[in-house]
This record gives sequence, C-alpha cells and structure tokens, in this order.
Amino acid sequence: MAGKHDFRANHHDPTMHFHTDVSFAALASILLGSLPAQAPSTLALPVGDVPLITFIDRCAVALGKNVQLPPGGTADAVVKLERPVEITRAGGLHTLAEVLFANGHVLCWANEAIGLLELIPVDPEKGFNVRKHAVRRQVEQVLAEPDLLVPVTTAMEVRRGSSMLALQHLARLARGSSPKRCLFVSESGPDRLTVIGLQRDVAWAITSMQSTVHAAATLSLPAGEMPLTAFVDACAAILGAHVALPPLAGAVPSVRLQSAVNLGSDGCMQLLAAQLHRAGFGLFWANEGERRLGVLRLDESDARAWFQHATKRQPQEVLLESPLLMPVTTTVELARLEASIACSKLRCAFAEAPPASYCPPQFQMSGEHKLVITGLQRDVALALAFVGTCDEVEPQFDK
Repeated sequence: MAGKHDFRANHHDPTMHFHTDVSFAALASILLGSLPAQAPSTLALPVGDVPLITFIDRCAVALGKNVQLPPGGTADAVVKLERPVEITRAGGLHTLAEVLFANGHVLCWANEAIGLLELIPVDPEKGFNVRKHAVRRQVEQVLAEPDLLVPVTTAMEVRRGSSMLALQHLARLARGSSPKRCLFVSESGPDRLTVIGLQRDVAWAITSMQSTVHAAATLSLPAGEMPLTAFVDACAAILGAHVALPPLAGAVPSVRLQSAVNLGSDGCMQLLAAQLHRAGFGLFWANEGERRLGVLRLDESDARAWFQHATKRQPQEVLLESPLLMPVTTTVELARLEASIACSKLRCAFAEAPPASYCPPQFQMSGEHKLVITGLQRDVALALAFVGTCDEVEPQFDK
C-alpha cells in the first residue's frame, strides 16, 4: 500500500507458534469456572527478582484474567522488579503491561471477550509484529488510557485531503520523540489514517495530530505591497502545501493589500486563488492527496486548459466553499428538468454574465436527468443554485 511509514527502528514479522498452555492460576480459573474465592484484591510485590511464571500466575489471579504464556523459554525467565509493585483489578493491567515491557515482553489481548491475555517476547534485534496482535479501539478509548502498553489499532480522521501530509508530519515527530515509538501508520483514505502500535504510542500520535490541528497557523500579513512570490510562499506555509509557480518573465507582479489580514487555512486558500486570478494566473490542485498545487498562466491558455485540472467534488462540497476561484467538476441529479433543457437555461444565464467572469462554466449532459458542471467553484456554486431553483417540482392544483 502506498503511503506507509514504519517508525520502529527494528521491525520484524517472525512466525510465532503458541501452545495452548496457560498459567496455573489461569488453568484453575478455567476448570472451576471462576477465580478462587480467596483471590486477593491487591497483589503487593517487593523489589527483587521473581520467576516469570510465578509473577504471571499471581498477577492473573489478582486481575481476574487468564494469561497465556509463550511456548518454551519461560521456565528460567525472571522478572526484575526495580520498585515495589501493586496489582489491583481496577488499574493493574497498566502496571502489569509496564513491568512486562520493561522485562522484554509485550502483553496482548488473545481474546478480549473471554478475558484471555497472552505474552509476546520482544526480540532485542528483531522487535515484534505489533500489527498481528493489535485489538481495535475507538479514538476515545485510546485517549481514555493513554499510558497502556498493549497493542491497539484505530482510525483517525484528518483534514480533508491531507492524510499524506499528516503521515509525513507524524513521521517527522516520531523520529525526534522519546521514548522511541512503536507505530505503524498508513493511509486508509484521503482524510483518514490507520494507526497501529502500543496504546501509549497511538495516543501520542492522536494528541500530536490534534494539537497540530488546534494550533493551526494563521496567515497574518500587514497592509501594503509585497512580491507575488513572497505572498505565495507565505500562503503555502499556512496551507502545508507546495505551490508550483510557472517561470515569471520580466518584473515580478505584486500583491497589494489595503488592510492587514489574519486568515485561517480556508480563508488563506480563497485569498491565494483570488490574488493569483487577479494577476492573470489560475490555481488548481495538481495532487490534492500530496498537497501539491499548480499555477497556470491564463494569458497563454484558455479556460479549457485550466478546467482540465478540475477537482471532483460533490455538490454539497462546492456549495460549502462557494467563493473559491479554483476549477472543480461535479455531477448533479435533476428531479424534474431534462438535462438538455437545464444546459440551455444555464448557458443563457452565464452568457449574460459580466466580463469579469471570463471563464464561464461548462455544462454537459451525462444522461436524461444528469448534468456535469465544470468551472470555477464560485461559478459552479451559482450554477447549482440556479439549476436547483429551476428544478423545483411544479405545484399541483386541484381541478
């Protein structure tokens, strides 16, 4: 799958075979149908070394869970406790997972529905396959327990069309983070990421992205003139996008602002498109997923060349950002009007438009009652409103 980043220093996908043995306490609980009646509510362990099997047995009883051990290699294994440990049913899973992780094991859910956990040894050189053992969680569930060292997977929504940008942003953050993050992140749509890893690291990824969104940059420019290139660079930084300007021959055009502006990303995009359009350039998405914007010199191309770069949008999306001077294309279903009649009405309406609208939208039939509209988003929004009015169902009168 394109657009994946593995943030672990060592990733390995070994084939693991587990036998079905469980700890003694877990086996007893399965056979008896419940945990022993005298199970302590709190397990207190002092500093020191504890055999792994003994440690797991006692923790399983205290937690009221069953813990499945890996095959072989556990008979002589020891858990080193560097501080006193208390295991309770309420919060003991966090402590157990933390102690085991510090001793080279990861605690995973084998079957959460029946309360069965399993222990996965972590190879110092090869790591472990976090994707194989992750359980699905909602974002809210992950954030409710942000320190839990258990593998999970969740889907995270990001700003429309920016999943690739979010992926790259997380990769940069993970490289400089401490502790090292056990994360596997991939695109699952233009506005969605799938995040897999230890719950602690998945929670970190979610909060990192949320803080980035909440602290969204604002375009702040003073009144006055500035070169078009500097203006484009300032907008690109706010949008998190790359804007490819064509070669500028002669003097560089300037942008003149009568008043200072302070705009978020949506307003920034509208101002960028409007100022480029005023200077004789057309802005379009070269690749929205990769946040790459292209710029076309309009005095060297007709509107058709610009509209060839139109981005597909749903009618509702067009109406949501109606003033935008960027090419889009959308398909509208007509309830009553025939597409041929709607095309004629729309062409007549836009033929009377003022000269400022020198890139009129294009209308094409895609069926008897289906119409494709391509043009600047501002004009496509007007066309949608117009055809919506014409397409209203005729009133019925009693005879």
